[in-house]
Amino acid sequence: MAPWIVGRRILDLGAGEGYLAAGLDDGERTICGVDVGLFRQAPLPYVVYDGLHLPFADATFDTTLVLLTLTIATSPTACSTRPCASPATA
Repeated sequence: MAPWIVGRRILDLGAGEGYLAAGLDDGERTICGVDVGLFRQAPLPYVVYDGLHLPFADATFDTTLVLLTLTIATSPTACSTRPCASPATA
């Protein structure tokens, strides 16, 4: 995944335990996991949200990871369009 990451502020949408995002932590990136429950096992910042309304302002992150999330989401369209709104510029 690393070659496709742009910028230093990364959101892992549907982070689950957070292991995938934690594996991308190179000490220069700020990585935050977000999911509908507190599933975190990996040591990274993590936010629980309602599955529809992300608690972040536009342009908070440079890249949003959506790994496996859409396969289990009850509303894949809702969770796939909002995180990409108004992306930050590098």
